[in-house]
Amino acid sequence: MQRMWRSLLVVLLCVSVSLAGGGKSLWAQKPFGVNLCGAEFDSVFPGRYGTDYIYPTASLDYYAHKGFRLVRLPFRWERIQPVLFAPLDSAELARMRHFVDQAAQRGMQVVLDMHNYGRRYVGSTPVIIGSPAVPAVAFADCWQRLATVFRSHPGIWGYGLMNEPHDQLPEAPWHLLAQQAINAIRQVDTTTPILIAGDQWSNATWWWQYSDHLRLLVDPAHRLIFEAHVYFDDDFSGRYDESYDQEGAYPEIGVDRVTPFVEWLQFYGLQGFVGEYGVPDDDPRWLEVLARMLTYLQEHCVNGAYWAGGPWWGEYPLSVEPDENGDKPQMGILEKFLFTSDSCVVAVSQKTDTQDPYPNPCRNVLTVPATPGSILTIWSVRGELIKRIVVPATQMIWVEALPTGMYVLRTAQGQAFLIVKL
Repeated sequence: MQRMWRSLLVVLLCVSVSLAGGGKSLWAQKPFGVNLCGAEFDSVFPGRYGTDYIYPTASLDYYAHKGFRLVRLPFRWERIQPVLFAPLDSAELARMRHFVDQAAQRGMQVVLDMHNYGRRYVGSTPVIIGSPAVPAVAFADCWQRLATVFRSHPGIWGYGLMNEPHDQLPEAPWHLLAQQAINAIRQVDTTTPILIAGDQWSNATWWWQYSDHLRLLVDPAHRLIFEAHVYFDDDFSGRYDESYDQEGAYPEIGVDRVTPFVEWLQFYGLQGFVGEYGVPDDDPRWLEVLARMLTYLQEHCVNGAYWAGGPWWGEYPLSVEPDENGDKPQMGILEKFLFTSDSCVVAVSQKTDTQDPYPNPCRNVLTVPATPGSILTIWSVRGELIKRIVVPATQMIWVEALPTGMYVLRTAQGQAFLIVKL
């Protein structure tokens, strides 16, 4: 059934759907942004500020001038909270708060991204979260403390719980760690969106295989945003250690790799974000790959953040930090994609507690969850009214005359359901 639905997914131009309990329109334009790196650098903890790591506050002016309104800020758990269950480090917190303050002053917002890969260093050893030395409740404790500080800050776009979790413990899988953090955050902050990274490196292409279960996470505020990452080299890593041709690249590779994630979002009516994508600056064909993927994301109302900017990248080929020669080649593409479309391609509203139409897909008859005697309308996926029906006492309607395709049923109570007519 899942394969059938995925193969039949088409665009739906939505004009009246909003997030349950959130107040933000699903079709509202969302900002694209950039990762500004430095606070996560090095594996020496806590490290020396200005030598081992830095907050890239000085880079904000450049990206604000380019029109970006979103920044993803990678940081390390070991620095913001050196001792488990202890208060946040005051000096590190001051640096983080200063960065967010400065972003807000420039009309930008920040995703706080805990860049720990599902681990925390204990001494010189990375220890998987959920083990006795780094219990899951400690992870939730840190996020509750961060949310307490930043819950009302206008410069915060969302909390990125964890960058690229992978190979977690069987007794402490990623979805359980995420749920504990959600619960802890919502005790002190009921409004800020929470970004849920995909399992197994957040790979967009493998989303159905490794991250489908994340849709079962529960957020009482209904403010979850699911985060995928996508790169276009042959091993999906973003290293790009061979040429364009040797990597097996082609113009649509970016679209092809991110499509499974976007289709998953549409299938379940969920919100998404592509937290990392990037291309090297050594072949203009990579720029076409980037542009085509961003066009696809823009049209489907999924925003993201380019990897990466920040003042310490040096000769890193994916960097978009300007140098003595000015803008990097990738910036010529990125500055054309500052927001998603204002008429985005999304799925119908998130599922409610009501019963879905049955059967779905259907052929001739459909049982609908609508009040007998009320008016049910059937719409095309382009927003065209196809038919008005008075719901009979049996709640069964005949649809044999509808051509094969996908339609939207709308009840008099404002509920919307996506159906497939075979």
